[in-house]
Amino acid sequence: MIWLFQFELKKFWTSIIVKLFIALFFLAVLAYYAYVHTQTIRVQDVMIEINESKMRTENQLSMIEDQESEEALFLLSMIDKDDAVLKAYEEERWYDVLAYEVELYQEEFNALIAQKQYYTVSFPTLFTMETRNAYFEYMQQQHITPVLPVHLYAWKTQYDELFPINDSGDDPFFRQFVEKQSTLSSSTSVYFLYQLSKVVFSPFGVLFFLLLFSDIVTKEGLYTKGSIQLLRTQPLQHWKIPTVKMLVMMGVSLCLLMATTLLGVLLGIVFDRVGDWDYPVLIYGEAYAYTFIPMWHYLLKSILLFGALLLFSYSLLFMFSYMTKQMITAIGLTVATFAIGIMLSQQIISTSIGPYLPFHYASIDSIMTMSYAIHAEDMRYSFRTGGVVLLVASCCMLISIGIIQKVNRQS
Repeated sequence: MIWLFQFELKKFWTSIIVKLFIALFFLAVLAYYAYVHTQTIRVQDVMIEINESKMRTENQLSMIEDQESEEALFLLSMIDKDDAVLKAYEEERWYDVLAYEVELYQEEFNALIAQKQYYTVSFPTLFTMETRNAYFEYMQQQHITPVLPVHLYAWKTQYDELFPINDSGDDPFFRQFVEKQSTLSSSTSVYFLYQLSKVVFSPFGVLFFLLLFSDIVTKEGLYTKGSIQLLRTQPLQHWKIPTVKMLVMMGVSLCLLMATTLLGVLLGIVFDRVGDWDYPVLIYGEAYAYTFIPMWHYLLKSILLFGALLLFSYSLLFMFSYMTKQMITAIGLTVATFAIGIMLSQQIISTSIGPYLPFHYASIDSIMTMSYAIHAEDMRYSFRTGGVVLLVASCCMLISIGIIQKVNRQS
């Protein structure tokens, strides 16, 4: 069976289309890193903003005649705080920077706690303020360098649904501002891999891998007079051929993901720094509970769940390939099934059988962070459920492929 694996792998790699697809994939990764690098907020950028704010305060102070007045003293205290924060940024004393941000909104946070404002949906909600403080505390304890900026508008959660100005309404411009500010970017290795995983571990990533392996079953003329019949003259069992093809697909996919990870790490080392593998990722819980997991844990589990999603996708492709015996028809049916499955899943997201449909798990990030579960108001949408559902669905389709094979051989 080893020789058959080597044969399939060599046949796959000799394809010019495959090499072109892989080259385009890595070029896209490089282009995305270039984009992320330009979007990354640096310490100098933040210091410039603080200096501009300080200058405006100094101008206000200069216009006050009585420098001993309450207003003047307040402005002086603001200038002193700006100087202290600037020095903390300059010396990269992140503990002090984060402590200042917590202190800045402590009164608002205490007021929300006193009013028990968990059930409000206006930004920033009590949940948002509480998790923001816990997020900063986690980084302080672990001595982690934060991704900038760290101001109030750089942290948004699922519970922020309205973005009012002057405590009323829902201002679309304010919403857009917060969403832009809270979409953090960093060209460090670790955070770039986190951002890249959101793009790759999605329906778009599945589509790429499906196109990459689109003709692995049909190219030799399945159940016709194609070259695959040469394998059938060899002393091997029929089930070994599709099994080896599936192993090649999963093996190559894993190697591509590992190579992408290595490329992301190298890009960060060359153009920025590695970053912190313990960087916190917010995980939602039931009844406003929450926790944080380190970035390496998030990325590892994401790869495992995406692997299960790929197995499910490849099983669909195999089934349609054996049914239609044509590459274009098989890939078209697979993509259409995926698209229709995702759309229909949204219609039954809140039903009792919803969590047991595999198409719900096409977006890995929302499953990993449990934001999908919060949206559906059903905590069964989780990493564990998704893994089991995808594996069971894959096994069912692989069994169906075996039945289709048997029918085709007898016909």
